[in-house]
Amino acid sequence: MFKKRKFKRKDISIKIEYRLALDKLGPVAQSRNVSEGGICIPLIRKLGPKAVLNLKIYLTAFKKPIRAAGKIVWTNQYSPRGKKTPFIAGVKFTRLDPADRQKIKKYIETIERIEIEWQK
Repeated sequence: MFKKRKFKRKDISIKIEYRLALDKLGPVAQSRNVSEGGICIPLIRKLGPKAVLNLKIYLTAFKKPIRAAGKIVWTNQYSPRGKKTPFIAGVKFTRLDPADRQKIKKYIETIERIEIEWQK
């Protein structure tokens, strides 16, 4: 049985930086989707469930990145043609300022409004 998500996810490619909480540096990647509650990201190596990540999320509507922390809740193999990221992971935000959560929500709503306009 599938658990209903608390927040609606939107397939959006957003520049992100992530690193394990104890690492100093980490890769730059593009998200697969995002919601107010979490983000799906590509990984260059498999990380176990509950691994804690520090994240910088770059929404084009804002100058400064959103800083958040999250834990991996699932990891799957994923290797589309030409990609060097053999895994994807679902990351649940464990630390996200409420104002930044609102920025993500408004960003998703704006993208959806634009998509509706394009379809007209």
